[in-house]
Amino acid sequence: MAWKYKASDLPSGSESRQSHVEFIRVNLELLLAVAWHGYESEGRGAIIIDVSKSKESQIGISPYQKWLNSESYGCYLSQATAERIAKESGYPNPFQKDEKRQIRDYKPENQVVVCFIRTDGGFSSYVIAHPFLTAKQAYEANKTRLSAEFGVDRPD
Repeated sequence: MAWKYKASDLPSGSESRQSHVEFIRVNLELLLAVAWHGYESEGRGAIIIDVSKSKESQIGISPYQKWLNSESYGCYLSQATAERIAKESGYPNPFQKDEKRQIRDYKPENQVVVCFIRTDGGFSSYVIAHPFLTAKQAYEANKTRLSAEFGVDRPD
């Protein structure tokens, strides 16, 4: 049997599935809070983390780091905003078939769609639920942090 990919072709470091899943595990409550705020204000969408723009230490991005807006470039992007940007700019919608399906089908009350933009420009996306916390509960518990660190609900 011939393998489709060599081991060296698989993502490693901050682009590996293991790294993504660990980052989500460590930051799930905050990701859920950001997603709830985004859903309430903009509708269905996903949290986008751009691995290539994240601040790196000498050994790379640690999947165990807590998500800080200044450390890991990320934002909530609604499906409607992505479609509007694509229409107005002429660029393709960043959400492709899989991401559109995930955004359409996820349950915003207790799930979040997280998409990592890889350095090759592709997405690795995940739909994750907290085992016992709703998105609204996560938002209420993290409202102060969201305002202080991410500028959520702060006047422009």
